[in-house]
Formats: sequence, C-alpha cells, structure tokens
Amino acid sequence: MATRCATLEVRADAILFEITHENFDELVLAHPGLAGVIYRNIVTSLCGKLRETNQEVLRSILRV
Repeated sequence: MATRCATLEVRADAILFEITHENFDELVLAHPGLAGVIYRNIVTSLCGKLRETNQEVLRSILRV
C-alpha cells in the first residue's frame, strides 16, 4: 500500500480520523448524500488550489 501524507490546518482544537479506502467506499455507498458533500468539498478545494497555481504562473510569466 502506498504511503500517504497530508498537511492540515485547523482554527481550533480538532479530532482527526484516518479512514481506509475500503471503509471510505463503504461509507459513501451507505450514505450517498454524504458522498456528494465530501466530493463537492474535495472539488472546491482542488479548484481553489488550481486557481492559485494559475495566478502564480501568470505572475511569473508577466515578470519575464
């Protein structure tokens, strides 16, 4: 199994849980509404990171 890592930033004390791929699949099959929320949050986060990266690339190009 591949090693995974994550960087988390929280604004208050938090309890974090690790979930296996198999358990995640079971969870979203059992709770389709929750799956939609999780996937929407992932997409929103990735889009934000992509937007930031695009802006950094544009700033870098315009400096040349």
